[in-house]
Amino acid sequence: VEVDLRASRDGNSMTVSGQVTSDYDDTVSVYVLRYRPYSSVDILRGENAGRTISYANVVTDMQIVTQWDTNEPLEMTTELSGDLPAVVIVQGDRNGVVRAVAKVE
Repeated sequence: VEVDLRASRDGNSMTVSGQVTSDYDDTVSVYVLRYRPYSSVDILRGENAGRTISYANVVTDMQIVTQWDTNEPLEMTTELSGDLPAVVIVQGDRNGVVRAVAKVE
């Protein structure tokens, strides 16, 4: 299954469009994830106490924003507050196969 997925951001608004480009008839979930590209954490306890650990692409929020019936093109707008980047994921229901991903800064 091929999905042409596009996302763009204008201030606090993100526009998402998508269209299935092959024979596929299903309803899929559209998620928006917000993430921090880099995070450094001072470890206070345990075997790593006193160390600083660095993490990349830390997900801070994940929400289903709509269910998409792939028989029709996807056109939607959603709010993005703050300046963290976002990723749109199109995934089959019940933790199914990821069909498409788009990233916005």
